[in-house]
Parts: sequence; structure tokens; C-alpha cells
Amino acid sequence: SRWGPWTLESDLEGLAVRTRRPGDRLAGRRKKVQDLFVDAKVPRAERDTWPLVVQGDDVVCVPAVADAPGYEGAVRSRRDG
Repeated sequence: SRWGPWTLESDLEGLAVRTRRPGDRLAGRRKKVQDLFVDAKVPRAERDTWPLVVQGDDVVCVPAVADAPGYEGAVRSRRDG
């Protein structure tokens, strides 16, 4: 599926894409999505529009940044431009 400049693909069922919410954490990890963005040096201006792949309320992938345990490689992402 398309999300702005992103193309996201997965063979898993039941996944959705949304932007971050306060307090989001990667499923199975203590680390907040906010901290993952900082560690990956994602520019502050891009963080509010960066896609998060979720299963229900669980963030399972932050494309080009991190995958939740057990979801490694489950989401293929490409960013154009």
C-alpha cells in the first residue's frame, strides 16, 4: 500500500498503517517509538507523518527503523524520494 512517499508490503493479515500516538511503544519492547526515532536520527519534522505498521493497538514495525520481536522482515518498505 502507499503512504505518502512510502510503499509498504506484507504477507501478514490484519495489519494497518497509522501515524504515531503519544506513548506508542514497539510491541514486545519497552522502548518508545519516540526514542526509536531519536536513535535513528529521523528528523523531527518527519516523525508525525512517518508510517507505523500496527496489528490492533500493537506497533509491529516502524519502517526503515525497527521491527518488533517476531515481526522481523514481515513488512517490506521502500521510500521514494
